[in-house]
Amino acid sequence: MRKAILLVLTALLLIPGAAKAEKAIRVGVAPFAVYSQEDLGYLSQGLQEMVGNHLMQRGVEVVSQPEVAAAMKSLGLTQVDEDGARRLGLALKLDYVLIGSLTKVGQSLSLDGRIVDAIGLKKTTAVFAQGEGLENLAAAAEDLVKDAAVAISGRQKIAQVKVQGNERIEPDAITSVIKSQTGDIFSPDTVSEDLKRVYGMNFFDDVKVDVSDSPDGKVITFIVDEKPSIQAVNFNGNRMLETEDLFAALGYSLYSIVDEAKLVDSIENLKAKYREKGYFNAEITKKMEDIGPKRVSVTYDIVEHGRVYVQEISFEGNEQVSDRTLRKQLETSTEGWLSWLTDSGILKQDVLRNDLSSLSSYYYNHGYIKAKVGDPDVELRDDGLYVKVPIEEGPQYKVGEVQVTGDLIVPVEEIQEKLDVDNEEYFNRDLLRKDVQTISTIYADHGFAFAAVSPQVHENEEEKTVDVNYTVEKRQLVYFERISIIGNTKTRDKVIRRELKVREGDLFSASGLKKSNINLQRLGYFESINLTNSKGSAEDRINLDVEVKERPTGAFSVGVGYSSFNSVFGMAKISQENLFGTGRHVSVQATLGGKSTEYALSFTEPWLFDIPLAAGFDIFNRQVDYDDYDKESAGFDIRAGYPVWEDTRLSGRYMFEDITVTNVTEDASAVIKEMAGDSSTSSILTQIERDTRNRYFNPTEGSDNSFSVEYAGGFLGGTNYFTRYIADSGWYLPLWWKEHVFFVRGKIGLVQQRDGGNLPSYEKFSLGGLNSVRGYEWGSISPKDPVTGTKLGGEKMLLFNVEYIFPLIKDSGLVGLFFLDQGNVWTDDEEYNVGDLRMSYGAGVRWYSPLGPLRLEWGKVVDPRDGEPESNWEFSVGGFF
Repeated sequence: MRKAILLVLTALLLIPGAAKAEKAIRVGVAPFAVYSQEDLGYLSQGLQEMVGNHLMQRGVEVVSQPEVAAAMKSLGLTQVDEDGARRLGLALKLDYVLIGSLTKVGQSLSLDGRIVDAIGLKKTTAVFAQGEGLENLAAAAEDLVKDAAVAISGRQKIAQVKVQGNERIEPDAITSVIKSQTGDIFSPDTVSEDLKRVYGMNFFDDVKVDVSDSPDGKVITFIVDEKPSIQAVNFNGNRMLETEDLFAALGYSLYSIVDEAKLVDSIENLKAKYREKGYFNAEITKKMEDIGPKRVSVTYDIVEHGRVYVQEISFEGNEQVSDRTLRKQLETSTEGWLSWLTDSGILKQDVLRNDLSSLSSYYYNHGYIKAKVGDPDVELRDDGLYVKVPIEEGPQYKVGEVQVTGDLIVPVEEIQEKLDVDNEEYFNRDLLRKDVQTISTIYADHGFAFAAVSPQVHENEEEKTVDVNYTVEKRQLVYFERISIIGNTKTRDKVIRRELKVREGDLFSASGLKKSNINLQRLGYFESINLTNSKGSAEDRINLDVEVKERPTGAFSVGVGYSSFNSVFGMAKISQENLFGTGRHVSVQATLGGKSTEYALSFTEPWLFDIPLAAGFDIFNRQVDYDDYDKESAGFDIRAGYPVWEDTRLSGRYMFEDITVTNVTEDASAVIKEMAGDSSTSSILTQIERDTRNRYFNPTEGSDNSFSVEYAGGFLGGTNYFTRYIADSGWYLPLWWKEHVFFVRGKIGLVQQRDGGNLPSYEKFSLGGLNSVRGYEWGSISPKDPVTGTKLGGEKMLLFNVEYIFPLIKDSGLVGLFFLDQGNVWTDDEEYNVGDLRMSYGAGVRWYSPLGPLRLEWGKVVDPRDGEPESNWEFSVGGFF
């Protein structure tokens, strides 16, 4: 404590004086007497210097501590009373001597001072200050000096500072800019400066100051005359932009004080808002009207004119790279036939800035390491905007020698085979950065969390090559010391920890942290997940904080949807994805539609026996109305799945379904009539699936591949005996245009009846509808009874889908697509025949709407047969059927 107080006193001594008195008054400060049960004698001279320093800040000339000490010694004074103060003052030719004492009782402090006139013409003046705790000693000393300075200078102190005339501006906002404060020595110069500062706030038409006397000192009153406030803002003529959007762009708010500069700027702000939407010719004027005392309204008159689109984007100076290639790097585009819907062809400044960065990146990533992309020239003509981008390409540099040096923890060949920069003929800056991350990850996965990778690039001007040397400093191994879970109020720690790929005591692993984050994201329990590292108890220890913000995982939803098969359907669902914080899933659902009704209860335990073995069951009751019969079934299934390697899962399922077929039409096929009555299916299904899609709806990359075998009947019982095989493979291939995707899918199926049981029609294959061959009605591609024309289903199925998917409105997630579908179904005695595939093509849109995934797609049937429509619209929202 003693050391801290002395440091504070020393720091205060270094504060320079802020003002000088009009006429210097010489004062000496004697050492303070200290009265305390503690040993606080060290504060005697500290207080002496502190008080002297504060007095000097207020324009008082204070003789130095050594001068006072020398005079006291020559006069034989060890302590200074009033008589000694006068003797000391005469010896040093002082006007006043300040003597004082510090008294400390418990935590209470009392500073008492007396100001002694050296020649005895004025009565001694007493001053004092109080405080609580030694940490507040400096503040108490400053309060003591305020009163002492007033007494020494003979000038009045400020008793009060007031503000009058303000109605909307808070007094604190005004007094915060005023330097004259209660207790200070009154200074006309300071008050004059305060007057300027208040006026400079730009809130007032006029500011006056009144100074009056009171028994306690000067009373300073600042009298302000506020500018009017804006009580209403009106817009006339805005048809294409919402009033709320314009108001948000103004740059000032309602009820604010009139600021002419902001009003002038608001015109340009509004024009900028219109330019964002393509209205470059918008005309905007404003007028202000008085609507009451100190109240005005502002009205903006707007003439929007028509939208202005980009008509041409050209480049100047590019000799090696074609205009067409450069345009592919841009998000900004020229006007097209869908511009009215998609905003394509609108010039947006923020997008244009990103485009310039994209152009620079393209050059840097193709060897043009000295390329420069200048600011574009935008010309407004009668028919639209013309954008010209100046470019300095410079020479193109190839990749020279690539080396990895420094602290090697694995053979250099093992590192170099994972590098990408030398896989390209020309130098690529992005690949250089990727290689730095690759090397860092290699070292981090071996525990070197703080390894430093420094790429050194050397240009060979003669050969136009770039040599790259990655210098690695591995530093020290780092281990996870403590892993803390933060923010989970419901989810149990175990549920989170079991998804982590790192453990306490393990070597640091960057890929383990990345995989841990992905696993936690996939749970769906959290709004945000933040994995942060902090220093452990030693240099080779690191702590991991897993901070999560939970979101509600229980839901009650009621919805309405539509599909081409089921027409309008309603759905009600109660679900809990994280039951009691254990990670278990449970749901109860009812769906009622035009042709189907289903009730289902589902439960899943994702980590049975504390291993990643997902297990669960479903209980269901379904009713489906087919063209020739009705099928009602009730049953259950028991399922389990286990990850066999990354993104690949092996799963199995046992299902029992009790089935009743009724309402068979009179003209139905004999095969259908034989199905009437009760039957059952008892089956086991085994499936292996690898799913790397980046998202489930509208993915842009990855694939989903699966193969399943279902065995029914035999030793499992039931009346239906069959084995069904299905292989399904879908690939999402991102194209060079952003968010443009090429999707290709192939699916093949085979179901075989076995001796001892039946293979009913509803267990066979059929195609047609939104999820198979679009343009055909649901289930219409099927072998038929040659006599009745009843669809019987087939034992063999082949399906191909090809799609080109592109964004329509990127911000809202609306995408468009063109597709080509081919598929067919054959009976057991027929062969798969690629030349006999039914075909359709068409287009559509997809959107993840508030009601759920929405699909609207139109398919054109190629070579329709008798009774088949030439085309068909497919629509689904709220679910897929």
